[in-house]
Amino acid sequence: GDNNYSTLIGSPTSLIFDQNNPSWIVNEADLAVPTGESLWMVGGGIISTGTVATENGNITLAAIPGKSQV
Repeated sequence: GDNNYSTLIGSPTSLIFDQNNPSWIVNEADLAVPTGESLWMVGGGIISTGTVATENGNITLAAIPGKSQV
């Protein structure tokens, strides 16, 4: 079916990676986070050839190797 990303909302309290080699995140876009909003990119690794910017928002980039709980 169609993806409806606007329904992906919430405040997670933890992230569980249950694979030995978690998938990577690849960002090729120019992303902007509005004031007071947050963007999380959490995976086995992160490659960003685009930009990720904010004036007064929050950006979290985290590379989590192997099986882990964050």
